[in-house]
Amino acid sequence: MSLDMMDTIDTTFQSTPDGGVTLVTQEPGGYTGPGGTWVSGATSTTDLNLVTIQQASMKTAQFMMDHGGTVNPTDLRVVYINDGTMLYPDDDGTFAQILRFSDGKEVRDWRVREADNRPWRNYCKAIVERYRGDA
Repeated sequence: MSLDMMDTIDTTFQSTPDGGVTLVTQEPGGYTGPGGTWVSGATSTTDLNLVTIQQASMKTAQFMMDHGGTVNPTDLRVVYINDGTMLYPDDDGTFAQILRFSDGKEVRDWRVREADNRPWRNYCKAIVERYRGDA
């Protein structure tokens, strides 16, 4: 018998913010051929349903500072996804996966910094940081 985390988050404990949570995935772009022009990859969006979002603890913020430079603790969230969706941080800085959800004030973009994926349990725990673009 296999333990499956599917359906263990019910509506009582679900903390999806106003506006929901959207996963925005950017496919890699490329050149059209030798001497060609750059073509951006396609963007797709997926609405996520079984999501719990929590403010990151100070211990998590300290861990992120130790493993990636400066971090504003108010810009960190811990996201638990229980529908089989897996998130992956990008090592090259392209941020192919962005979460879009409200922080209580407005809908913002959040980049994936760390992820613990357990596909055999339909479970993903990710530390996300507010993405400020080129700012």
